[in-house]
Amino acid sequence: MDVQERLERQREFAGLRTRMPWAEQVRYEVLRSVVLFGQSPAERALETGVARSTLYHRVKRFHELGMVSLFVDADVARPTRPSLPPDMRQFIVDLQADNPAFRPNEIATICDLHFGRRPSPHTVQRPLRRARSPARTVHWACREVRCPLMTHRAGVCESSLKVGR
Repeated sequence: MDVQERLERQREFAGLRTRMPWAEQVRYEVLRSVVLFGQSPAERALETGVARSTLYHRVKRFHELGMVSLFVDADVARPTRPSLPPDMRQFIVDLQADNPAFRPNEIATICDLHFGRRPSPHTVQRPLRRARSPARTVHWACREVRCPLMTHRAGVCESSLKVGR
């Protein structure tokens, strides 16, 4: 196919695309000539402006799932990253609370011994970040006390500022 012919087909497809109200219809039109007439996906990608790898992936899904592949969004079907089981998350939080000096690498090693699964140190940090309370440690006189009403500001508790003025 020469350049002029390809540009003409791109213009045709752009015109068709404006008349298609649904995304599923656009997906089908992109696939139609590849699936029905055996056109090369690389050639069809040039005509439609869809990435070649995307078109190959969609053709493969169409052969596997049929028309359903047009309606199921690929992003929804993609699994999320694996998470830690709830009991392991709670174990990590409790272990850090009991032993604040433990580093994530050490906690990961203890998880391996306890559960038989060693999460990465970055994975260990995730439940620890979520478990931290929004309250901050107050000034030096109350260093170990966590109070949601009092937050540290220039070495003085906010509550004492409010009461004093």
